Amino acid sequence: MHDIFYNIDHKPIEILKDCYDKKFNWWTDKLDGLQRKRINMTFEEIMEKINKDTYFVFIHRYNVMFNPECAEKNKDGKLVNLFGMPEEYIEAGFRANGYFLWINVYIEYLDYFIDKYDLSERKL
Repeated sequence: MHDIFYNIDHKPIEILKDCYDKKFNWWTDKLDGLQRKRINMTFEEIMEKINKDTYFVFIHRYNVMFNPECAEKNKDGKLVNLFGMPEEYIEAGFRANGYFLWINVYIEYLDYFIDKYDLSERKL
């Protein structure tokens, strides 16, 4: 299976806030030379980095690092790999001025987001 990218350019901030409310994981990175480094920043602080050149993503991810034979249940009762990631999940976020926001949401919310925000697949 391959990842599916969705177009969220019509309501990116609203969608990201909704994802944040439904998240099972999130973090921020900052570009440091040629690599990203994880940084501590509140959701409100990272959202202030959004500008006209911000690149937004909303992706249905298929976890290639998932092996059901090695999976364990997490605190939410979901099967996850040793990195805490389920077999499929939503990854939403953005890149702006060297800052990155990553939000992970359980795949069970995919239809909710598609229906509520009229999401369509992005042609790559």
